[in-house]
Amino acid sequence: MGRDSSLQSLLAEFGYRLNRRFRLTGSVGYEDEDYGGDKRAQHGPTGSVGLVYSPGERTSISGSIGHRVFGMTKSFI
Repeated sequence: MGRDSSLQSLLAEFGYRLNRRFRLTGSVGYEDEDYGGDKRAQHGPTGSVGLVYSPGERTSISGSIGHRVFGMTKSFI
């Protein structure tokens, strides 16, 4: 038997340039996840905050930390 799953989310992203090289980023929203089977559906608020460093025209490094309905998230790109 196959399992039905669904993910619905509403997300707003924003950014604020601090200076020529740094930009503050973030997101806020709401998620509703249902993976079917034995797992309970999870729903609730979601959000993150991050920083982007752009030392040159074609180079950027970004990192963020946040929370989703399944727990804490981290990203470094």
